[in-house]
Amino acid sequence: MAKKTQPVEGIEGQLLRDIQKLTSRQFVYEDFWCGMVPLDGKLTELQTGPPVPFAELTWREQADVLREFIHWNRYPARDWNDEYTIRDNIAAGKRPEQWLDGTSLRQTFQLLAEGKTPPPPKQCPDISEQELRDALGLAGPDRPPAAPEQGKLSLRDLQHGSQGRENRAEAHPGKRQEKER
Repeated sequence: MAKKTQPVEGIEGQLLRDIQKLTSRQFVYEDFWCGMVPLDGKLTELQTGPPVPFAELTWREQADVLREFIHWNRYPARDWNDEYTIRDNIAAGKRPEQWLDGTSLRQTFQLLAEGKTPPPPKQCPDISEQELRDALGLAGPDRPPAAPEQGKLSLRDLQHGSQGRENRAEAHPGKRQEKER
């Protein structure tokens, strides 16, 4: 049994070492990449800004760095959101051996160690245009624009300007009368 688990443990250990090595580096913005990249000594002509440690990157930059700079093809397939879970575990101050907690990778390594076949990884869910509009509260062909709440302006109000002028005039009636004199 130990021989079966050794290769899986070795692969999991290598993944954790790769993540630890990557997250211990400094990062800079690169124009060609349009994002943060590991700093390799000196800045190139495409790189800008001071070097920043992984912990100071935004949550999105951290997930992007994990997604793009770990050689994931060396490891079992993973769910679409595992980088975010790994990033959350790192940010929570968990020990490196706990960084895969809550990921499909942890489950996959456990199942492979038991000689079982892991389930296929979850793909990024598709979202329709209507679902996006609903989530953002936007009007669509089958949904009229929402009525603005009292005292609040919508983007459309700001773009057209009429609602804002009316509300300002109602809020300061004395100023309007002064201007008319």
